[in-house]
Amino acid sequence: MKRLVIRGVLVAAAGLSLALLASPAARQTLAGAIWNDPNAADEAALRLPSINRQLAEAPRDFILLAGDSHAVRLHDEALCGRPVVNAGSNGANAKVYARLAGKLKFAAAPEAIVLVVGTNDLPSKNKPSREAELRRRAAQARAIVDYLSRQGSRLVMTAIPPFAASAIDRLDLAALLGLSRELEQICRATPGCLFTDLFAEARSERFGIGRPGGLADELHLADYRPARRQIEALLCPADRALAEQRR
Repeated sequence: MKRLVIRGVLVAAAGLSLALLASPAARQTLAGAIWNDPNAADEAALRLPSINRQLAEAPRDFILLAGDSHAVRLHDEALCGRPVVNAGSNGANAKVYARLAGKLKFAAAPEAIVLVVGTNDLPSKNKPSREAELRRRAAQARAIVDYLSRQGSRLVMTAIPPFAASAIDRLDLAALLGLSRELEQICRATPGCLFTDLFAEARSERFGIGRPGGLADELHLADYRPARRQIEALLCPADRALAEQRR
C-alpha cells in the first residue's frame, strides 16, 4: 500500500508537547506515554477553549489542522499565505478527537481542513487489528469526518504516519495498514474529501515503518516540512507555483 488514491481529506495523528521533547531520553520516554494515554481526553478538554477562541477570530480563508500530535507538529504557520488554526490535540485517538471535533465552534467556514488521526489507536495491547476493534475505530474516525466535512469545502485525510521499528512489539502494524485503508474508504465516500499520504517521504519499504533518519522518536517525524509542502501542493497549487516563481 505504498500508493494511495488521492480523493479528498488529510488525516494525521499522535502527540506530546514540543517543549517536552528536548532530549533524546525525554523523547523516548514521552513517546511511550502517548500510546493510549489516559490523559488524552483531559488534554483535549484543556485545548478546546483555546481552539474555539482562535476559530471565533479566524477569517474566512483560513486552513484548519485537526487530529493528534502529528497535526500539532504541522504547526500554525501560514499555508499558501493563508492563516492556519491548529486544532490538534496531543495523544488523541479517534474516540477522543471525535468528542473534541463535535465541540468545535466555527464562526467562519474554513477554506480547507487537514485531518491526521490513527496513531493513538494502534497500541497492540488493545488488539486494534481484530475486525471488531478495527470497525469500532473506523466508526469513530467516520464521526470526525462527518462533522468536519460539513464545516469546510475541502477535507484532506492521510494514511497513518509510520512508527519506528523499535516500537513494533507495542504498536500493531497490521492495524496501521487496516485502519489506513478504512480511512481511505471513509474519505472516498465523503464529498469534497481528498485522501493522500502526507508522510510518504518518512516511510521505509515497509509501509508502516519509518525509514532510517526519518523519525525524531518512535512516533514522530524528524521533519514535517515535506508534509506541509504536500498540503500546499494539494490545496493551493496555483498559489504555490506563483510563490516558487518569485523566489
